[in-house]
Amino acid sequence: MNWQVKLKTNNPKRMKKFIIGFIISLLLTNSGYSQVTKKDSIEAFKKLNKWAVVKLTIAYMEDLRDWSSKTDKKRFNTNQKIEWETYKKLNDEYSELRIAVNLDSVSKYLSKGWVKTRDEVFKSYKLELIDSVKSIHFKNIIFNPEKTKIVSNRTKVIEGINKHYDKLIAKKHTILSSSRQKIMNPKNLENRSIIHKVGIDWGQMTLYVLLVISILLNVFLIKLKSKKKVKDNVKEKKQNLESFYKSENKTLKEKNKNLINEINQLKTKKTSTVEKNNLVRNRKTQVEKSLEFQQPIEEAKPITVAFENSEIKKKFIYFPSPFEERRFAIEDASEIEKPTSLYVVKVDDNVNRGSISLIGTADLSRALNSPNIYLETVCEYENAYNSEAKGINVIEEGEVVFEGEDWVVKSKIKIKFI
Repeated sequence: MNWQVKLKTNNPKRMKKFIIGFIISLLLTNSGYSQVTKKDSIEAFKKLNKWAVVKLTIAYMEDLRDWSSKTDKKRFNTNQKIEWETYKKLNDEYSELRIAVNLDSVSKYLSKGWVKTRDEVFKSYKLELIDSVKSIHFKNIIFNPEKTKIVSNRTKVIEGINKHYDKLIAKKHTILSSSRQKIMNPKNLENRSIIHKVGIDWGQMTLYVLLVISILLNVFLIKLKSKKKVKDNVKEKKQNLESFYKSENKTLKEKNKNLINEINQLKTKKTSTVEKNNLVRNRKTQVEKSLEFQQPIEEAKPITVAFENSEIKKKFIYFPSPFEERRFAIEDASEIEKPTSLYVVKVDDNVNRGSISLIGTADLSRALNSPNIYLETVCEYENAYNSEAKGINVIEEGEVVFEGEDWVVKSKIKIKFI
């Protein structure tokens, strides 16, 4: 009762320290009854570690090629045939437990078709289990090749190695137990008086009770640890999500800022174009008004008004794809043909009207790959679009008119896919 009261009144940290100290004392008490020492475990480990390196390497080969000892010999190419022969030889020789294993011989086998496996897998297992041993059992083998399956031969092999390890420990335990028993024969019995114990062996019963308590406390601590681990995992996931969303939010804000800047630039450019067009119209109006007040002169030469719009003065104007249905932006107009040019407009002299057609020398691969973007907004099809089409024939040119700030397609180009 006193022990229970102390556990309830103390804080969790002190309670945990008390439990750990109690378990350690139990383990120290029970260590005197243990018949298998650390030395015995090391001996069992050293008997199996070389064989374990070979078995784990073979398991990787099976996971990589999806082979097994029951796989029938198939029609392999030259490289796979060499790989198969090496795998088969190693699997036949080391499928069963072998205490004496020559790892140099195994390394030579692997040089035939499995050089990369030898350097990256075989040597890694050898480094962990033989060259730099940090444990004396096979329960937690750290190295795990990248191409190992989730349900893999590696897992099965580790289970088999641990079974052999447990058998060696159990065998050692049996031998030690047998050696510590006194051999009784008839001659010894003659001079001995047999003492029969009467009643309960309280010392042994106490030991059993302590062992049961130790087990229960271990289970309790394991549950506490697992619960704490789950909480930590949930907290970590929450923190990761928060950092992820913060990062995404920051990225989206930057993108939004860039888009606003681009829109402002386009608006500025559009405004400058509108001002330019208005200036041209004002000059034209001023010229017309000045002509009205002038006296007619006999045999005067006709007055020609030249518009400052470069799109009207030039005979040919080149455009890439339209920015929307039937419309080309004046900002996309070019006086010379560019690598991105797809359409050409032939403008009549001093008239905001002309004919439009596809450029015969243009690269039509983009248009053929994405007709909905480059063709449908300006062209009419004489035949159905075919993804295997190699070119385009212009059946009839279209008509465009300069309206406001855009060139507008009044009649589409008629084309045929070839």
